[in-house]
Amino acid sequence: MATSNQDIYKDLRKVPLTVYVGSPDRVLYDGQAHSISTVDEKGPLDVLPAHENFISIIQDHVSLIDTNDKKQEFKLEAGVLHVNENQVEIFIGVREVDIEKLKSGKNPTSAFNSLSQR
Repeated sequence: MATSNQDIYKDLRKVPLTVYVGSPDRVLYDGQAHSISTVDEKGPLDVLPAHENFISIIQDHVSLIDTNDKKQEFKLEAGVLHVNENQVEIFIGVREVDIEKLKSGKNPTSAFNSLSQR
């Protein structure tokens, strides 16, 4: 019996993403979500559970669907999206990233320089 796309989507929703959205001065969201949508230099992108690990500079907005199926949206000028094994960190208002500090896993917020530090 073939598995439908609808069945795959239902299975993905059983394992939510753990999401942190923060700016240099506050935490905007810290919880679980079914999906995240945003825009990077290549265009719109979505993150679902079991997404490939990656990091990207994002722009315009971040939308997420939380585990109560409520949409939350955050406007932004620029930011960084970091996905690692269903853990998603989004740093809004960031202009530079120290990749080595980020990879080390030790105090990841120190890896980012904010837009306000221009």
